[in-house]
Amino acid sequence: MKKAALSEVKDDLSKFLRLAEKEEVVITRHRRPTGVLIGFEDEEDWY
Repeated sequence: MKKAALSEVKDDLSKFLRLAEKEEVVITRHRRPTGVLIGFEDEEDWY
């Protein structure tokens, strides 16, 4: 699990989407967890 500040995620969303395909990304605001970015390796994972 990777942690990233909201400002980082906003600046480079495509990078974090690629990373989320492999592991969850916890998004923090003021160093507190506020959300999780979960990606899919392929479209079949969505169904």
